[in-house]
Amino acid sequence: MILLASQSVAAAWFLAIVATLLAVSVMALRRSDASRLLRVLALPSYLLMANLAGIVAWWEVFRHEREPIWEPTRRPA
Repeated sequence: MILLASQSVAAAWFLAIVATLLAVSVMALRRSDASRLLRVLALPSYLLMANLAGIVAWWEVFRHEREPIWEPTRRPA
């Protein structure tokens, strides 16, 4: 994307917008009062975290890490 941005004005604008949304999302996630997160920042933050979760999952697959399966605790009825 960076290489394309050096050749095209539209790609440069798109890269600037994406970088700005990424920076704002990171700042929004770092706020201590997450319950007061603005609706405008909620969607970019959600998309950022969803993509990071996918990257982490693939990283663990390539490292051959096994994820344990959660099972509920057995309790008498």
